Amino acid sequence: MTGSTKQGSRLTKALRASAVALLVLAAGCGQEATGGDPKISVDDDRGAGGALEGVTVKGSNFTPNGEVLVTVLLVGNGPNPSQYIEETVQADGDGKIQYERRPLPCPQATDYGAGSWTWVTARDMASGISGSDPLTPGSTPDCTS
Repeated sequence: MTGSTKQGSRLTKALRASAVALLVLAAGCGQEATGGDPKISVDDDRGAGGALEGVTVKGSNFTPNGEVLVTVLLVGNGPNPSQYIEETVQADGDGKIQYERRPLPCPQATDYGAGSWTWVTARDMASGISGSDPLTPGSTPDCTS
């Protein structure tokens, strides 16, 4: 019984070492291929009343020259409170994006009530990986239906 326990123990150690080596190799390959996950920062321009007048999104670590889907989420107080707008932009050769909208158009739906833009996400269409950044709503709604 002692002999089989020792063999199982050696086998377990060998499997663990192999698994760790594969994880290290996979992590290294993933970082080399993508350069890290996409990251964005959002600069929102708000008027004196707190309503959003414009937004600028800058990002990096996207697929060079690839398509990026920018989504901006509006949360309201009506029967269908969540609305969004989307637009596709192209990353430059270094995998950077810049998206600017002045003003950010309110959704065409009429059942979200009064709402504010709350979240921006930019999704790399080649990898499916995204970066997000929250928006801080002002004292007055950004949109009303």
